[in-house]
Amino acid sequence: MGALGCKGRVTENASDIIFIPDCEYKLNGRIKDDIFKKNKEGGSFHRLDGILILHGPGIRKGKNIVGAHRMDLAPTILYLLDLPVPKGFDGKVLTEALDLDILKTTPVRIENIPLEVEVPGFIMTETEEEEVRKAVRGLGYIE
Repeated sequence: MGALGCKGRVTENASDIIFIPDCEYKLNGRIKDDIFKKNKEGGSFHRLDGILILHGPGIRKGKNIVGAHRMDLAPTILYLLDLPVPKGFDGKVLTEALDLDILKTTPVRIENIPLEVEVPGFIMTETEEEEVRKAVRGLGYIE
């Protein structure tokens, strides 16, 4: 096991101690969505605990999921795409969020699949790199 309970071949490079502040985080002012309620100061805040909203075919309606982790998203999405989950994958399929009839007819498949695929010679052009930077700036991740 590595940092925060994660496992994998590169977790030995993770920090030994991770400081998690006990405070609220202000969302970037450029996010203009009605999902978040405005506070007295006019901005929106969120905490370390995130929200999980699932909708669509195969999802159990009205179910409150407790204890989900962001690592559970990939295995759950793979299951919903009728794909196997690689053995040793961090996270689990959020079966408690799924329709019981689908789980009966389509069991979760865990298979010995390589977690990494090498893509030889993948290099972005300067134009592609700039497009990525522009998109990331637009999301507020970099200035």
